[in-house]
Amino acid sequence: QSGRCLDAPSGATANGTRLQIWDCNGADAQKFAVNGGGVITGPGGKCVDVAADDTGGNRAAVQLWDCQTYAEDQHWTHNPDGSLSTIGKCLDIEGDG
Repeated sequence: QSGRCLDAPSGATANGTRLQIWDCNGADAQKFAVNGGGVITGPGGKCVDVAADDTGGNRAAVQLWDCQTYAEDQHWTHNPDGSLSTIGKCLDIEGDG
C-alpha cells in the first residue's frame, strides 16, 4: 500500500484515459465510487476498465471507458485480503508506486 491515490491525469475523462497513481490531493480526478455489481465509476461517470481488449494480460493498463453492463473487465471484486480483481487478475502497482 503506497498511501497514494488512483488518479485520472489532469482530470481527463475521455475513453482510453490511462489511470495512474498520484499523491492524494482530493481533486475530482481522484474521486471513484463502487457501485452495484462491483462497477467502479470515476471522473466523468466513466467506468474503471482493463485496457487491451478485455484480455487482461499481465501488465495491462487500467483506464476510463464508457460503462458497459456486459463488460466483465468493468466488474471488480473486493477480495478479503483488500485487493481488487477482475477477469482473474489483481490490480497492482508496478514499481514503487
